[in-house]
Amino acid sequence: MLIATKTLFASLLLISIGSVALAAQSKRVRTPPIIKAAGSCMPSLVAKLIKKGADPNTKDSNGNTALSVARKNNCHVVESILLRAKDPKALDQWLIRLKEGNAFLTAHYCPSNGRKRVARPESAGSWNKISTDRIPTASKNALIKAILTMGYPNANNFHQEGWKVSSSRNPQQLLIIATSFTFDDGHEVCRVSHIIDNSGNSFLLQKLCSYSSDALSSDKLQAVSTPAAITKIAGKTAIIMDETDEANDSWISAYTRTKYGWERVGKGCGQYD
Repeated sequence: MLIATKTLFASLLLISIGSVALAAQSKRVRTPPIIKAAGSCMPSLVAKLIKKGADPNTKDSNGNTALSVARKNNCHVVESILLRAKDPKALDQWLIRLKEGNAFLTAHYCPSNGRKRVARPESAGSWNKISTDRIPTASKNALIKAILTMGYPNANNFHQEGWKVSSSRNPQQLLIIATSFTFDDGHEVCRVSHIIDNSGNSFLLQKLCSYSSDALSSDKLQAVSTPAAITKIAGKTAIIMDETDEANDSWISAYTRTKYGWERVGKGCGQYD
């Protein structure tokens, strides 16, 4: 009787464990392909999935959408594609502009080896670096506040640089502010670049972070992105930024103004995102 009771107890225990395992398996995050592609910064695949009928608003079991995942992972090109998912014509036009922008930057800024940066002789625009004390205090404080709420609550050691940009191709004088900051451990430095127009509106250009055991004293990491030129791509004014990542790989990115803000329209000497 005792043996039969133990056997029954063991069987019930195994069934219980099996039920728990099945329940846990059923609760695993189910990630639709478009969300996987968006989180991996794969713009071409995201565009193909949209054209094949994938729903850009679908959610995984944690409530994430492709757009929210792209923004979380700083996949700017993917974000631009998803913002146009409901308008096939706008999406096609943007994909063409991305190709034009990439070809333009590769042709004018990058040699065949795709590494060494080449200055474009006819690059237009006047870039005047301004001292920190000439950056409007309201703009500086607003950008720091935005960074703290951007997902960097532990940011500190803020350092800001500014450039005034003017050109015959761009009648508005723009102000670019690059804000560098580190984290509590002092090993990671980020640089967030914004454009501020004549009306005081700020638009995010990009967020770049680099990791180093000696980030605070590294000149390379303190200058992760720098304005380089102003030109036109596909008939639109584009701001060119010279960018460097933690692996010391350098590239040129172009950002142009759309109704969604300033978006990356091309990238040379490397792949998108």
